[in-house]
Amino acid sequence: MVKKRSVKKTTKNKQTKNIGKIPIGVQVVSILFYIGAALSALLGLFMMLSSELLLSALPAELELTLSSTFFVILGAVFIGIGVLNFFIGRGLWKLKSWARILAIILACFGALYTLASMLGGITITQVVALAINIFIGGYLIFSKEVKKAFK
Repeated sequence: MVKKRSVKKTTKNKQTKNIGKIPIGVQVVSILFYIGAALSALLGLFMMLSSELLLSALPAELELTLSSTFFVILGAVFIGIGVLNFFIGRGLWKLKSWARILAIILACFGALYTLASMLGGITITQVVALAINIFIGGYLIFSKEVKKAFK
């Protein structure tokens, strides 16, 4: 007598199902947040590990008012920003609406900061940063494809 084997259908996990549904622009923005996270974390780690070196590179007037603790705290802030960017990038990749909202808020703040810094003079870096922030904010706010994906 031959027994029939029951075959279980394997279901793909939610993340694998979503990959085809994630708009390309959201994937690009998510990757930008991952890159920003890595750069922020590396800068923070550098500041924390080389605080004495950074302090000695300052002019004498500033060296008297600042201590190496300042650079350690600043480094910790940059690492925190890196962690935040990582989670926003991950949330965007998983189509979490909170990540979209935070990305829009950060893009708006980034654009406003860049505009304020342009008051002292315009550089190509500022123009590129402004364009990226406007693209991210505008895309995540106005794209019908994005709105549909995050529902």
